[in-house]
This record gives sequence, C-alpha cells and structure tokens, in this order.
Amino acid sequence: LPTTPAAFQLRVARPDRGHGTAVQRRPAGNLSSEGGAKRNVTWTNPRTNWACRYDEIGRYVGDYFNAEDYQRIKNNLEYLAALAAGLYTEAPVLPDIPTVTKAAFAKASTINALERSLDALAAHVYDPGIPARKTWRAGDAAPTADDLNRIEGAVLSLYQSLTAQAENRPKLAFNLGGGTF
Repeated sequence: LPTTPAAFQLRVARPDRGHGTAVQRRPAGNLSSEGGAKRNVTWTNPRTNWACRYDEIGRYVGDYFNAEDYQRIKNNLEYLAALAAGLYTEAPVLPDIPTVTKAAFAKASTINALERSLDALAAHVYDPGIPARKTWRAGDAAPTADDLNRIEGAVLSLYQSLTAQAENRPKLAFNLGGGTF
C-alpha cells in the first residue's frame, strides 16, 4: 500500500482486477447491538491477496484499503464471536469495533480494534497459530499489504478452525427425551 499520505486516499469502489475473492455468506446467528437489539451477522470470505504494485513509470496501481474492506473484517470478527459463543461455554467478548464510513476510518484506534478483537478470539478459543498482532499509534506508518494479509489471514484461520470444530462436535444418534440425567 502507498506509504505517503497523499497516496493513501480512499476509493469508494475498487474495480475487480482479477484478484478479488468470491463472496460467501453464511449466517452465524444473532448479536446484540447497541440498545440490546439483535442483528444477524454473516461471513464474507476475507481478502488475503493484498498487494503493493507500481507500473513501469512509477504510478501506484496496487490495492487500496477502504471503509468497505474494514467493515468486512469487522463483520467477520463479529461472525466469529457469534460462532464461538455457540461452541464454548465462555464466549469471547470483543472490544467495541467502531462502524466506519469512507469519510473517517483510517485511524490507529480503528485498526487496533480489529487487532484487539483477534486477541480476544485467540484467547478464548483454540488458537490455530495466528501471527502476532500489532498495536498501531497515531502518526506511525499505515498498515501495509503484508499487515492486511496477516489480519485477514488470521480471520480466515480462525474461521476454518471454528467451523471445523462445529462440524466435528460429537452428536447423539437419538434424542434423550428431556429426562434428567
């Protein structure tokens, strides 16, 4: 990703340059939101092929991280928390992950919310060996393509681990009939 502030501009829509991912949506259940209201969360395949590229004359032609990408990661983390809540007796509690807009999202605190959510999930469920998380500070360099690949790759690893656990839970071949045992 571009390292200069001028080059790190948001794009409302990113054209598919042949490296987008197919979207797969799977309902995980309900999450409580502000005011106690429930909302459905869905899984969308993460993007794990972020790249920083320049053309032959030095113009940046690589990928741009925008608010839509941030929201996808946020929603996937919430999906994983809902999935984990159905598998573990103690559900992970994610930190507040702000909803962002294209006008204001590239802040250290918003990226840190994603990183701390990964921490919370890894601490409460089986950690499939996701890479170490970072702490971002205002004024530091923006996340690179490698950072975005690390974050989205970690989300994907957790998804694969949790869905494998859900699919392989022992199930009784009969109903117990509601009796006390």
